[in-house]
This record gives sequence, C-alpha cells and structure tokens, in this order.
Amino acid sequence: MLFLIIMLTIISIIVISYYLIKVKLKNLSKQFFGTSDYMTAIKKLELENENTPKTLMGMESLHLPKIQKDFKDLNPNELKSLCEQNILTALNAINEKDNRIFNDKVNSWIKQKINNNIVYENIKIHKTIIERYEKNDSVATIYFQTSLEYFQNNKKVQDRLQTEYIYIIDETKLEKNTKYIVLNCKNCGAPIRNINKHCPYCGSEAIDLIKKTWVFNNIKQK
Repeated sequence: MLFLIIMLTIISIIVISYYLIKVKLKNLSKQFFGTSDYMTAIKKLELENENTPKTLMGMESLHLPKIQKDFKDLNPNELKSLCEQNILTALNAINEKDNRIFNDKVNSWIKQKINNNIVYENIKIHKTIIERYEKNDSVATIYFQTSLEYFQNNKKVQDRLQTEYIYIIDETKLEKNTKYIVLNCKNCGAPIRNINKHCPYCGSEAIDLIKKTWVFNNIKQK
C-alpha cells in the first residue's frame, strides 16, 4: 500500500510539473512570438534565423581613419569588393574541389570544407566591414568581417566570415614564416611563395609588386 502511495505521488508530481512547464512555455511563446503554440514559435524562430543576416562585429569608424592616414591611396571600398570576390572564389573552389588557388592558409581552410563534403549553393553576400587594423614596422594587416547567406541541403544558412589582408611594408623585418603569402609574377604568372626580390622562375623583379599589393592571407568562420 505504501509503495502504491509513493508511486502515485511521484506520478502526480511529474504530471503537475509537465503541466506547469507546458503552461510556462505557452506563456513565453505568446509573450515573445505572439502565439501560444510553441512549436509554431520554434518554426517561426528558425525561419527568422534563416532570413536574418548575421550581425557584424567591428570598429570600422575607429580603424578606418588610421588606415587612410597610413595608406592615402587606398580605396577601402575597392578592397572590400576584392574581399567579397575572393570569398566567392574560395566558396566556389570548395564546390569544384580545388584547393590550389590561394596560399597555404586559405587552401587549408578550403581543403577542410572539401573533406567535409560541404557544398555552397545560391551564395549571396550581404555586407562587409572592417573588423580591425594592425600595423608594425614590417607588415600592415586589415581584418574584414562579411555576412553572407547560402543554401546547404536545401536549407538557407546565414553565416559570417573573417578575412585577413596583409601589406608588406619592410620584408627585411619580417620574422621567418610569420606571414606566408602567395603572389603571381606579372611577367610569367608563376606563384611567388616567399618574400623574394626576384621571381624564382623567370627572374623578374618581384619586390615592388609585393610592397604595393594587399594580399588575401587567411579566412575563417566567425
């Protein structure tokens, strides 16, 4: 008899707790989503997440004047446009399973996505901002954040990527292998994989090209 009473008490507690939680969920759902059907609210939230671009986090207003002071001829909007073009190129490279078009850092990211069988469809760039800016006596670095959307497995995904661009100021002060970059020789098109004064393939002068070019150096999810 005592066992039966204990079991009934436990069952009653479970039923009452379930009811209270259900009522609480309905109230919260109605408060935040305008409907007491929390399953409908969850679907509504998922739909909002699919259609709302990721928030970009950066201090462009703080860093932009510093960049423009250091690089008076730089057009930030052109560099943002280049950033977005390179993102599209990288994502399409994943679709085409080609991890040989950028430097080792970017190619490694592309290869990882390829190995995970990631496919990007209907890619759309929303916005790009300057996240931060760093500069020392050897290299300047601009970090961008880009919000974008695409489809995977017939589902829309909102995403945010960080890209890194470097500008070599003084190659003699670069620590070995701290910034691994790949450029292409203007004369023969061969890759220039290190800070060399001449192209290792045709011997053309390369150092001026390196000094006057912002290089796409890394990409990652944010």
